[in-house]
Order: sequence, then C-alpha cells, then structure tokens
Amino acid sequence: MVAKGISTHSTRRSFMIKLHQNGTDLYTIKQITGHQDFKSLERYVEIDSDRVRGAINAL
Repeated sequence: MVAKGISTHSTRRSFMIKLHQNGTDLYTIKQITGHQDFKSLERYVEIDSDRVRGAINAL
C-alpha cells in the first residue's frame, strides 16, 4: 500500500529536482533518467529566476 501523496513518480521527480538543484546539468540528468528528449524532461525540472540571474551574472 502506498501512502497518499507518495509514489514512484513523485520520488523520481524529487530525485531529478535534487540533481538539478545540486548543479547537475540537464544533459546528465537526461542520461541518468533515460528521457529521450528535453521536452519530456522539462516538466520535471524547474528553473527558478535566481538560477537564471546567476547564470547571466556569471558571464
């Protein structure tokens, strides 16, 4: 029996989010998770505005 709100899907999503938050690039996450393209991956990985600003400021 699975507790309400917990599933293999939510665990998988959390895993991908943690990888991304810890600096793993999207190409590597795509390879690890077996996604065929970035379109299917993008619904799992959210990019917040601070991360975008940080990338621009790094230039």
